[in-house]
Amino acid sequence: MVDTLILLLFLISGAATGWLGVDLLPEQLLLEVTNQEGLRTVMGGFGAFFGLIAGIFFQQLRRRLMAQVRSMPTDLLISRAVGLILGLLVANLLLAPILLLPLPWEVVLVKPLAAVLSNVFFGVLGYNLAEVHAAPCCGCSTRPAPRPCWWPMGYCSRPAPRFSTPA
Repeated sequence: MVDTLILLLFLISGAATGWLGVDLLPEQLLLEVTNQEGLRTVMGGFGAFFGLIAGIFFQQLRRRLMAQVRSMPTDLLISRAVGLILGLLVANLLLAPILLLPLPWEVVLVKPLAAVLSNVFFGVLGYNLAEVHAAPCCGCSTRPAPRPCWWPMGYCSRPAPRFSTPA
C-alpha cells in the first residue's frame, strides 16, 4: 500500500510540475507555440514520466533503508536518532540569528540556503558523531561488565580497547 502511495504521489507531483511549468517558460518561447494547451499536456506527460521514474527510485531507496534499519542493533539505532535530533536542534538554534539579519534584496537567497545547508550539515554531523561514539559498545547488555557503556542502563560486554603507542 505504501509503495503504491509513493508511486502515485510522485506521479501526480511530476504531472503537476510539468503542467504548471509552462508558466515558467520565457515569453518569447510561448509566442512561438500555437497550441499552449497541447504544450501543457505534453509537459504534463513528460513530468508524470519523470515523476514515475523518481518514484521507483525512491521506492527502492526506501526498501533498502528499511532493511538496514531492521537489521541494525537497537542501541545503535537509538544513539543515531538521538545524535540526529541533537544535530538538528543545534542547527536550528544557530540558524535563528541568521534569519533575523536584515539582508539586501540581492542576497535574499542566502537565508533559505543557510537553513537547508545548516540542517543537513548538523544533522549528518550529529548522526555520525553518535555512530562513532556508540561503536565500541555494540554488545550492550544489562549485566555488569568491566567498563561502563555509553547507555545509562547497560554495560558494555566487550573489554575496553587498548591503544598502542608507537615506540
